[in-house]
Amino acid sequence: MRDILTPYDYEHLLSGRSIRWKNRAEWARLELVHEGLLKRDSPHSIWELSEEGYKYIENHKKRENSNG
Repeated sequence: MRDILTPYDYEHLLSGRSIRWKNRAEWARLELVHEGLLKRDSPHSIWELSEEGYKYIENHKKRENSNG
């Protein structure tokens, strides 16, 4: 990710507790959990698809294949 992230992404937040990119990733994970696409009870630092997440991926693949 070093080729993608910018110096801004590596800055500490005003709270000083976290680096910007890590904080954004944590919020993204939480949003995916709330949407039901990731399991809520996965071990720390593991992003594990829920059953609904697998269904979403399968449906997305089918749509891509039909659009050609």
